Amino acid sequence: MEKSTVLLLSKLQTESGNFCTASRLKLYIEAAGFRCILADPNLLHIKNFKDFLRDNDVGTVFGLHAYYAGKLLTDVPSDISYVIILGGTDINEFYRDNEKMKTMTQAIRDARFIVGFSKTMIDQAKCLWKFADWNCFLEIPQAVVTNPSEFSLHAYLENSGHLLPHGNSLDIFLLVGGIRPVKDPLFLVEAFSEWHCMQPTSVFVIVGPCLEENYCQEFLNKIQNLKGIVYIPGLNPADTQACIKASFALVNSSLSEGMSAAILEAMQLCVPVIARDIPGNSTLIKDNMNGLLFETPQEFICKAEMLLRNSDFLSELVSHARVSICECHNMEQEKQSYVQILNELHCGHTHPTGSYNGGSLVLDNPQNVGKSL
Repeated sequence: MEKSTVLLLSKLQTESGNFCTASRLKLYIEAAGFRCILADPNLLHIKNFKDFLRDNDVGTVFGLHAYYAGKLLTDVPSDISYVIILGGTDINEFYRDNEKMKTMTQAIRDARFIVGFSKTMIDQAKCLWKFADWNCFLEIPQAVVTNPSEFSLHAYLENSGHLLPHGNSLDIFLLVGGIRPVKDPLFLVEAFSEWHCMQPTSVFVIVGPCLEENYCQEFLNKIQNLKGIVYIPGLNPADTQACIKASFALVNSSLSEGMSAAILEAMQLCVPVIARDIPGNSTLIKDNMNGLLFETPQEFICKAEMLLRNSDFLSELVSHARVSICECHNMEQEKQSYVQILNELHCGHTHPTGSYNGGSLVLDNPQNVGKSL
């Protein structure tokens, strides 16, 4: 069968984790010999979507996020196969909205495959859509690629008038994420500011674009008079990775996560992670082994102080984290998984071929990490 065009639907804001994921998938698709069109579902006209598919000879669609992509996937003709890659907010947050849930359910119903980054994500999807064939669910952990720029976080802080007295002796705790309620960037700011008054070399830097205007204004109003709290509007991926590399620790205080790209990047860059104890984070982090988990602001401060006091413990955390990244989140494994999905779709199979072993589907390619659960 002649290989046709693959449409990859994803929000394409460059500061987002979705953009990094979509960019990697485009590379895999093209390396497999397919033409790939990368498009933001919010920028395509739904009324003309069928014409768009026909005019571009699209034979397969990959949609990242069951709602954002799902709004278009519900209008895909039956002769075009599509795959939904769960994002995080779709299964953790949007299902609470009846209209969004209706759209996602319609999209899920006709999906050939449903990809989750972790078993936790897939289990949640199975609970939401009990009608779905469980053989359609594939677990493919996200890969991570880091290429930090020459951007200097310390120079930025000094040039912008922040924290001059301490210079390069600062211990920077960095939170990366768009300013919106689900990332909960205000969760730690008061406790951290109080701690900063006693530990002035420790500062909390929040990096991310303003994604929800009303919440962003609330956020800015809250932090403007808090000492030790610095906000930097969204940076491009390479500059953000440079900030992570220059930090003492990466912080995640989200209410929910799919699989945080920033956490993966920090682990690869040998920066310790202190993350809120939620299912998406605890999938990646085993407390006191390859990172630290916290439930309250007070517990966060205790764990931050423990890291500052114990350099040997810090070294053990980042060493174990680096190993887990190499073993479970590398590009070659991710690439093989998505290429196998493409090959199965274009060879006309209903599901990836393999045999069941202990409740999981073992793919014919033993190096392929994608597995049905």
